[in-house]
Amino acid sequence: VVMVRVIPGEQLPEGGKPADLAEKLRPLTSLAHPHIVPIRKIDTIDDGLYFAWDQMAGGSLADRLKSGPIPPPEAIKMLAQVGRALDFLHQHSLLHLDVRPQSILFDETGSAYLANFGLTRWIQGRKQVAQHGMVLGAVSHIAPETINGEPPSHYADIYALGVTVFQTLTGDLPFPASDPTNAIMAHMTKLVPNPTDYNMDLPPDLRPIITKAMAKAPLDRYKTAEALTSDLRKALREVLMPPEASESKDAPAAPEDKPGLGRLFKRRKRD
Repeated sequence: VVMVRVIPGEQLPEGGKPADLAEKLRPLTSLAHPHIVPIRKIDTIDDGLYFAWDQMAGGSLADRLKSGPIPPPEAIKMLAQVGRALDFLHQHSLLHLDVRPQSILFDETGSAYLANFGLTRWIQGRKQVAQHGMVLGAVSHIAPETINGEPPSHYADIYALGVTVFQTLTGDLPFPASDPTNAIMAHMTKLVPNPTDYNMDLPPDLRPIITKAMAKAPLDRYKTAEALTSDLRKALREVLMPPEASESKDAPAAPEDKPGLGRLFKRRKRD
């Protein structure tokens, strides 16, 4: 079973011929990575393009977040897999440009896959990203320099991954996109909120990590996704550790303790 995404002709670059664009993008079908959804076909349809890729049986991260934040043990495993896939793209001089929960899919075993590839925005070019970002639904995860119309780089993907980390662990966006104009201004000017204001069971060491990933200046961000997820794992070490591992072996467990469940994650209500 495959999924198909159609890019209408009006969203292609001005003067761009669908056949030429399809030929240019077709090498994407040869990408092979354990955590990248294989693209099966890129071709023309009417005056536009279409992309076909394997359907994943486990849904998307966006689906899972509808039930609340993802527990850290599951989150760090998923984010590490996505991070490796993102670094693989960057090593091959490719930009994703649409890293967000809707672009992270799961198979039947729970393994995570990077999908979507932000091809719409890649095809349209940076000037149209700045003008039509709201239409493309990227406002929630868009990097400040992209808003300013600067040429995109892999640092824009790192920024979006930082937003996704925040969203995964808190269940909320750092800058809500219900009002696109306010969201754009927040990405450009506001400090990243403290994740513990949204999920009190998260460690305080998490905030500087997400702040670095979402730095306003691209060069102030992590250079690779692996560096980000490595720091994330260290910050979450206490939460990842089973309760019995941090207690004396001779100490009796409290009656309500259940090995392996870790902490219960409670979301703090904001005023």
